[in-house]
Amino acid sequence: QAVRDPNNPNNIICKELTKPDPDPRAIGCKPFNLFGLNNADPEALAYVYRPVFEDFDYKQHVLSGAAQGTVYEGWGAGPIAAAAGVDYRTESGLVTHGDDPEYNDFAYSFGLDYSGKIEVIEGFAELNVPVFRDSVIGDFFEVNGAIRYTSNHATNRDTDEEKTVNATSWKVSAIYDVIPDIRLRASRSRDIRAAGFRELFLRNVPTEPGSVSGIVDNPTLGQQPGGNDWTPVLNGGSFALKPEKADTTTAGVVLQPSFIPGLRLSADWYQIKIADAVTILSAQRIVDFCDDYDIFCDRITYGAAGATDITFIDARQVNLAKMTLRGFDFEVDYSMRLSDVMEELDGSLNARLLANRQYDFISQPNPEAPPINYAGQTGPVADGGDFNTSPPWMWSAFLTYQNGGFNTTFSWRRISEGIYNVNRIGPEDEGYDPTIENSI
Repeated sequence: QAVRDPNNPNNIICKELTKPDPDPRAIGCKPFNLFGLNNADPEALAYVYRPVFEDFDYKQHVLSGAAQGTVYEGWGAGPIAAAAGVDYRTESGLVTHGDDPEYNDFAYSFGLDYSGKIEVIEGFAELNVPVFRDSVIGDFFEVNGAIRYTSNHATNRDTDEEKTVNATSWKVSAIYDVIPDIRLRASRSRDIRAAGFRELFLRNVPTEPGSVSGIVDNPTLGQQPGGNDWTPVLNGGSFALKPEKADTTTAGVVLQPSFIPGLRLSADWYQIKIADAVTILSAQRIVDFCDDYDIFCDRITYGAAGATDITFIDARQVNLAKMTLRGFDFEVDYSMRLSDVMEELDGSLNARLLANRQYDFISQPNPEAPPINYAGQTGPVADGGDFNTSPPWMWSAFLTYQNGGFNTTFSWRRISEGIYNVNRIGPEDEGYDPTIENSI
């Protein structure tokens, strides 16, 4: 905030410096002229764009061992193979920001110093069983199963908190060649992901009262454009995070018609059900979730007893209830030698087309909340934190020419149009009326 110097009206200075006891952060402040060309004072630039350093000293040690081989020669379909092993990993990190005395004053933007350690030990086993080959009911059938047990121990070195998470992940899959030209394939798995280093340990200080990021609409006070409660907001990681898990199911078919050599076609359906997804919610979404679904209310602090004004919001990372994604993956791949077309031509061509069609992206932040399908939306999912949907269709195509040591590829990609917000309607939709809230 620039004002005229009371002692010299021709001199423009930072208003904070006119106070008897200015904020120490204002030392060196020079008014910054944003308008026109070359009007910014070099001293103002030096004050505004002071460098802030972050050093991340990260150490990781990994020790793993595995054995694999044939455990039984089988019954004619092929050998039964197995693998097993143990993995051990420890990772520790220390994030510091030098000796800048002003650093912590701006830590709500850049993060405080933080440190932690994660120690993981895992054991796994896998078995591959060819069930039959050249049978009257099919050309080939094979089943594969794998399991992994994980123990994850995390230590927050700033708070001395410790916790251990144990989890089991697994996968069962099968391939079935009905005839050499047709293959069916399917899989089912339980997948997990524990929170990572920054998600667990990143520390911030709350935003300063009156900052733009600390303005929220408080439903108890009535909605007002631009927000009506100014409150400090705490962002960053959370040591309370649980691992996110997903149940994934896929089923597909691969066609390699013998009457068209070099052609391969495939189509796969997938379903991914995610629970306890680790994500970030804005302060406003925390308030909305509490008002709409009665969740995350413990992250909101109100004023004196009985007061409805919000005085603090804990917007550190959270676990959301569940999301369900469904769609199809398609592939067309064709290779040919040019000499098969014209004898004097050299080299080969490969054409490949990949496509994805996602028709479900269902978010349900609370079991009591109604699920909303965000499929086809182009923006962030309001009830899904920082998760984003895929466009309804995504296409990628490649045409490659190969001749000896020479290779060149032409690629093409298309992303379909989408909806800005599935909870709103536009002029092309039935029921559109610019006087009602859900029309844009």
